[in-house]
Amino acid sequence: MYSSVPEWLNEKFFEKVLRTARGDKNLTISEVNVAASNKSREHYASTIFKATVKYVNKFDSNNVTKLLIKLVIPKANAFSDENSFDTEVNMYLNTLPDMERMLSQGGEKIELSPRLLFSSKEPEPVLVFEDATVNGYGISAGPLNLEGTKFVVTKLAKFHAASIYLDRDGQGVDYYKNGLFNLRSRDGINFMRNNMYLFIDEIKSWEGYELICTKMENVAKSFDELGRKVYEANNGDGFNVLNHGDFHFNNMLFKKNDEGKISDVLFIDYQMSKWGSPCIDLFYLIYLVASQETRENYRNEIIAFYYQELVKSLKQIGFMSKPPAMLDLNVELLKNGFLEVLIAVCFIPFMFMDQHSDDADVAFENGIEGVNLRKNLYKNENYREFIGKLLPVFLRKGLLG
Repeated sequence: MYSSVPEWLNEKFFEKVLRTARGDKNLTISEVNVAASNKSREHYASTIFKATVKYVNKFDSNNVTKLLIKLVIPKANAFSDENSFDTEVNMYLNTLPDMERMLSQGGEKIELSPRLLFSSKEPEPVLVFEDATVNGYGISAGPLNLEGTKFVVTKLAKFHAASIYLDRDGQGVDYYKNGLFNLRSRDGINFMRNNMYLFIDEIKSWEGYELICTKMENVAKSFDELGRKVYEANNGDGFNVLNHGDFHFNNMLFKKNDEGKISDVLFIDYQMSKWGSPCIDLFYLIYLVASQETRENYRNEIIAFYYQELVKSLKQIGFMSKPPAMLDLNVELLKNGFLEVLIAVCFIPFMFMDQHSDDADVAFENGIEGVNLRKNLYKNENYREFIGKLLPVFLRKGLLG
């Protein structure tokens, strides 16, 4: 990780960025101020810097722009590989603009993400964006209530609908094959599998969970195979969409109106985008966007609302083929239920952790200290209450085999 601003984030670098973005080879930089963002989310193996850049062009000598710089560290990221950077760049430069043009044909301008101005692998993998906070966007303080979740669902359904149309139009969205279980690096898979075994060790002491514990052990033994099946694109026995692939509230920027209600949302961090079952984004949505109260009380309503918005969006963009049926969607959610188990067991415990503590980053490490921290997460009373409600449901649905 970067403890300070790299020396190469200097006037020469930003001159190259803005000359490229503005199409002006004579543009010059007059002043640059770069600082680390206090929302850098470094345990996701990227460091975020913000820059205020003053520049001169043939029209004005007092131009000012604000930029966001994302430095990617793939070797430190258990959930990425050498293809992840290319996946994200291709999304921002090619697929997302195509989607936005399609969705905006009805007269309403729709933006799915901040604008990427520049990307390079040298001297480090780097992405430079327009700073969306200038236009009033910011991150969420936590998971969303029903109203907020439905707002995100509407945007997600548009995103998925546009990808279905692009696929039928032969525009290559099936290029995206880099999902969680398709990475060349196995570190992320090993991390999740190890967490599942830590969880199993914990529930062995829970009275009345003997059958569930045995079932979970069988799930853990087939961990890789079950995961690969979820992330394989359907071939004639279901339907596919382009999934964001890492769809949690930390990967979204929200804009609010004067009443404090969400008026727009942008999605960010597309390095895990994957052509496959819509269940990938939907399970993330249910567990990592919606609050626990929202999920427990409105899960079925959220899924039905997603389906309605998906069909509505397909009609709006002129999709002439028969849309997927609600039954098709429910089959996807049931047959790929391993991902639901995985998220609940391997990801959700970190939601019960103080994200501002010094332990937040250590918990993602593989050393003894990190393992011990994760063991304690599984002992957390709030998490035990959460997972204690879900395990019998998973058992009844047949998600544990």
